[in-house]
Amino acid sequence: MRVRRWVLLMCAAASLGFQGCDYFADNSRSLTEARRAAVEDGARQFTATVAHDVTQDGPIAWRKFFAEGPEFFMAVNGKLAFPDGQSAEKVIPEIAGQFKHIELRWGNDLRLDALAENLCSVATSYTENIELQPV
Repeated sequence: MRVRRWVLLMCAAASLGFQGCDYFADNSRSLTEARRAAVEDGARQFTATVAHDVTQDGPIAWRKFFAEGPEFFMAVNGKLAFPDGQSAEKVIPEIAGQFKHIELRWGNDLRLDALAENLCSVATSYTENIELQPV
């Protein structure tokens, strides 16, 4: 089953409020072009690793990439799916058990914006080929 879902947008600055956005805007301006490129390259490698691991190990692989604490949240189609890392940790094994196979591919529209030395906003479309377990 080929599913075209939603555009993935991870922007931690939004969860910090306007003061946090100002902080990251100031920090991103102070990054040199070389450092900005290095941060974005690290995020590009990370996204490739996520797609590879989820394709190889199934949805259970997401657990490796989600923070376990309250700093993590996930919205899907505009609705809060997981309010924190703990709730995601509890549900992912159940969700993963429904999948026989999944192939995750990021779109060609990958956008990376280095916000600080250790923070990068990532946005892209994606395609999942999903084979569910027989019912």
